[in-house]
Amino acid sequence: MDLMNQLRTPIELGELHEQLLTTYADLGYQRELVSHWALPGRDLRQLLTELEEAAPQRLLEVGTFVGLSTLAMAFKTGEGAVIHTVDPNFPLQVELEAMRTQSREADLTVRSQTLARQAAERLGLSHKIVFHAGGFSTPATFASTKTDPTHTTPVVGPDVCRSHGPFDLIFIDGLHYSHAVLEDLRLARPHLRPGGRIVLHDVIGCWGSNVRRAVFQFLAETPGMIFRHGRYADLYEAIGVIEQASDRSTRSAPTATVRQAGSDLLEQPGFTEQLAAVVHNLCRPSSVLCLGSDHGGLLAQFGRWGAGQLIGVGTEAQPVSPGTGPIRWEAFDYRSVYRPNLRMDLCLFITDEHDLTETSCRDLVASCVACSDTVLFCSTPPGEAGVARDGALPIENWVREFWKHGYRFHDLVRPSFEPLRFANSFAPIYDIRSTELASIYLVRRDASPPPWSSEAVEAVLVEKERRVEDLTLQGLFSDIALRHALKESHASQQWIAEKDRRLLEQEQTIGDCQELTRQSEASVRVLEGMLARSSALVQEQEQTIVQHRHETSEYQRRIAEQGRVITGIQQSLEYRVALRLGRYPRLLRLAVRCWRALFGRRRSA
Repeated sequence: MDLMNQLRTPIELGELHEQLLTTYADLGYQRELVSHWALPGRDLRQLLTELEEAAPQRLLEVGTFVGLSTLAMAFKTGEGAVIHTVDPNFPLQVELEAMRTQSREADLTVRSQTLARQAAERLGLSHKIVFHAGGFSTPATFASTKTDPTHTTPVVGPDVCRSHGPFDLIFIDGLHYSHAVLEDLRLARPHLRPGGRIVLHDVIGCWGSNVRRAVFQFLAETPGMIFRHGRYADLYEAIGVIEQASDRSTRSAPTATVRQAGSDLLEQPGFTEQLAAVVHNLCRPSSVLCLGSDHGGLLAQFGRWGAGQLIGVGTEAQPVSPGTGPIRWEAFDYRSVYRPNLRMDLCLFITDEHDLTETSCRDLVASCVACSDTVLFCSTPPGEAGVARDGALPIENWVREFWKHGYRFHDLVRPSFEPLRFANSFAPIYDIRSTELASIYLVRRDASPPPWSSEAVEAVLVEKERRVEDLTLQGLFSDIALRHALKESHASQQWIAEKDRRLLEQEQTIGDCQELTRQSEASVRVLEGMLARSSALVQEQEQTIVQHRHETSEYQRRIAEQGRVITGIQQSLEYRVALRLGRYPRLLRLAVRCWRALFGRRRSA
């Protein structure tokens, strides 16, 4: 069965990834070179999951490189599907120099899309892929940014979109600088078919800061779009999706409904206590009002710090702990702007509260403004699965809306107590593993407006808070990465300790073996002495045996001689006469007497 027929049969993602890398290896490009910058296997799995769910027929890819993700998508789509992929199509030498990657064994003069086309032809997938050489929304490239400013490329994205759109799925994995990602999104969005989705790579990780900043700005510009991605705790899960909120709601329940019990940051021991303490030291409120249900008990904590007037405004009253001061609850449905009877020193506003999810950003901000000149603003950025709700807004939306009322984001609260929760802290008071309530500010009314234009101030404030939000999320990623590294380091130390213990055991075993060897050598020497003595005895016995052989030969010679004598006697006349006479004893006795008589006479004569 050839490779293409193998690919047509159902296979696991790991097998698919391995076969794609093998295809590049057969073309002379080893897996280390291809996998260094191509889509990793874990992110490829997420991409193909989105692909299988969307079942697209017309796809757009921004950023081909050598085509690994292109080929994987071509394999997973139906026979009628077409993928239009856009890339600067530089020689690999140019791309790798910009990436600071070395390779001496492969032909680096080949262009990236040429290699992708060769792999597609070898796999029988070339009929599904249309290659477009050039930039999608910007002439800038990674090479022009990093190594040579002349390495720009013509922009072909608008023509591709007009000629081949709209698209069911758009995968953006091109230049990862914020301005480029934002321009890619702005160009792609009008050419996305209703019900389609935009998939992005590197929304978490080393490039996550740039990509998320562009995504959040795009969301602020494009109402009705939502953003989702994996959990920060699942380190390096880097695929994100942008789609219409209405399309998302028809497919699944809102993200907030799948949050696990006990994962709420406000329910972690120590968090609300520390937050109330920090805010109390910043503004010393004597009266506090909470918009929403206050399920974390933050309002009660201000009562412990001496706030005498506590008001909660929610759809249901909450239980009050003894000793937290008088808390008065009011019912409000939040279908319009809430206007209190009197202004308070501090308004608590947590955007994730379930009571507030159906209210517009404009009405919520207007409610905060009606309640107090100082607002404790707590918000979760969009995106993270199981943490951010589908309607979560970027910080930019809130900054702009508050600024319309003359309020600005004045005090960034979280840095005041975050050192106690860092991954390398010996005694963290709470554990952060997600983006929940990543943005915590004291928003204050600007009592003395500056002389410059409101639009200029708004732009500065928005950009500042974009950067702060970006740094907060990137710090979260770094903190989780450090936590993983510390766990791995601890595991490595345990492994080293276990290895040292085994080494000690092995050294003891080696010592015992050496002692046994010495004893064995002594025994061998004793055995060699015994063997030498045995050899001497054997030689003596062999000499004795030889002597016995000589004696035996002599005895045999004498016996043979005696046998010959006996034979001679037996053959003599006398023996035969005697033998015959022996048969007649009387005659023999008579003969003997006659012989004696005759012999006697002869002697006497």
